[in-house]
Amino acid sequence: MKYLISESKKNRRRKFWIYVLLLFSVAILWSLFSTQIQFGKNPDSTGSFILFNMITANNLIIPFLIALMSSRLVSAEKDNNMIKSLMLSNESQWQLFFSKWLVIIITIIIAAIVELVLCVSMSLIMNHRFNIIELIYFLLDIVIASSVITSIHLLLSFKMKNQSIPISIGLAGSFISLVTSGFLPKWITLFIPWQYISFLNPYKLLKGKITVIDNWPLLMLTICLISSALIVFIRRQMNNSWEILS
Repeated sequence: MKYLISESKKNRRRKFWIYVLLLFSVAILWSLFSTQIQFGKNPDSTGSFILFNMITANNLIIPFLIALMSSRLVSAEKDNNMIKSLMLSNESQWQLFFSKWLVIIITIIIAAIVELVLCVSMSLIMNHRFNIIELIYFLLDIVIASSVITSIHLLLSFKMKNQSIPISIGLAGSFISLVTSGFLPKWITLFIPWQYISFLNPYKLLKGKITVIDNWPLLMLTICLISSALIVFIRRQMNNSWEILS
């Protein structure tokens, strides 16, 4: 807990949060605009289109957003030469990593809840209703997929001295999501972590209609196992060791 509080104090006034807010605003506006077009063309569209469009926008924005946050959070130690001080004080590298991981995931959760509130508000305006299960699926999709992407990008940021490389990888991941979202088979996107938000999208678009994927719980379980295995691997590599940061 002390590491998390420390991270909050160190980063709460940093300018990169402005870019985080702007990127989430772009995702929200893109989703709302797409939804307006969809309902304009087809007034009989269901409220599920609202969540579908929000997930599609997040699939593009979040990989780059996580790369940006990971890089900025890690650079706080690297730019100020805090690594040597942490080594001398015998601090745990894993605790430092996990506190930054939590900061990013908490940010994603807050943003996802805001998006969900906006989606529900928009559905009420349009006289549509959501099944509570759909709302849970939406939150789980964003949070669980983001946990994998966050682990990967934080590890890259910790390992690499040049922080532009992880950011570029995140930007490339967002670009891949833009050009391939919804077109690649599930078994292929399973090997592309930056596509995990799309992979866990509980909806599929078929002949202009939205349907819920039957095997979605199995897909979620798969990504949960990958996320857990990745966390365990990183912890074993980092626990009480500063080699990655040197």
